[in-house]
Amino acid sequence: PSLPSFKEKTGLNASVVCAVALIKGIGFCAGMNVPCVEGATGAIETNFAGKRDAAINELKNGADLVYIHVEAPDESGHQGKAFEKVKSIENIDKDILSGVLDYLRSTGERFRVLLLPDHPTPCSARTHTRAPVPFVIYDSEKTMESGIDSYSEKNCESTSLYLERGEMLMDLLLGGDR
Repeated sequence: PSLPSFKEKTGLNASVVCAVALIKGIGFCAGMNVPCVEGATGAIETNFAGKRDAAINELKNGADLVYIHVEAPDESGHQGKAFEKVKSIENIDKDILSGVLDYLRSTGERFRVLLLPDHPTPCSARTHTRAPVPFVIYDSEKTMESGIDSYSEKNCESTSLYLERGEMLMDLLLGGDR
């Protein structure tokens, strides 16, 4: 397959940290760095801390953007295992997101973080659905009063923000004053 280089499209050096072959392949085809993380799997037993450390290492070594893909919530949804899905999301928060945020804050530089699933996989359906994908963008230099106090599907639905096409999300993340 032939994909335009992420660097050529955005001007940014990018990396992807994941265990899923398809995502790794897309990253390679887009000219992104794809580090290997020992113990990274698509299951709840994945090496969450290893993914965090790999992402931070990529940032330290010149990546402007790091995409961290964690398959565990999706796989738990396919299996109808609500407890495991919740646990994997808690592990993302505790073992990946908090450490990456701590590192980014320690640099003193402005940063943005986009948090979202790649698609909904409700445990009740055990398959992907066409429901809108909830997302949140955090900007270290902006405060926005949205009336939302936590990130959830229900809270995201209550906003008026809806993007018709997925590529608009990257424009929203990178656009404006970069």
